[in-house]
Amino acid sequence: MPDTTMPINPLIKNLSEPAKKMVEAYASTSYFNNRRTETRAGLRALVGKGTPEEIAEEAGLFAVREKVVLKNLSADQRRQFLVEHRLGIDCSGFVFHVLNAEAQALGKKSLASGLALRSVGPFGIFKFISLLRPAQNADVAVFADNANSRSLALVDIRPGDFIVMLHEKADRAFNHIILITEVAHEESSAGLVPKRLTYTHSIS
Repeated sequence: MPDTTMPINPLIKNLSEPAKKMVEAYASTSYFNNRRTETRAGLRALVGKGTPEEIAEEAGLFAVREKVVLKNLSADQRRQFLVEHRLGIDCSGFVFHVLNAEAQALGKKSLASGLALRSVGPFGIFKFISLLRPAQNADVAVFADNANSRSLALVDIRPGDFIVMLHEKADRAFNHIILITEVAHEESSAGLVPKRLTYTHSIS
């Protein structure tokens, strides 16, 4: 019987299969713009931090109440349904769940267990709350914090690394994060160097 498996290209590095499947699972999910809401509590799916399964479950509940058959809607109509019901994923929620899948695939602890969340308020009370709700409180600034990330030379970049864009003003209205999913290398006199980066993110 012929071997039909694809050969592994040592010059191309990718995210793990579970992490790639998480990215694919979000493909039909809408973008959640958290700048348009003051909601900070509630279910993860309702604040831009849910898993694909949580978002689908909430969409199903809305559909039942409104007597909408989601499978009969086109892809554009389903996406519009999600937008109208404020169901979607923001950029940091997306990266949180994909990196969590990557960490577990690599046999490491959950992302939440190693993520340093900010202490806010008297006696750090909000940090305690954050520990109970890590996905909801892991925003772009948390990922960018020196406790959770460090600068890399381009030659050292790997799948699972991320790029953050921080707004210079206090409101951080335009903070954004993108995740590197694939790095293609080429051989040079200095060794292997990155030739092409592929990335993913959640954006309107």
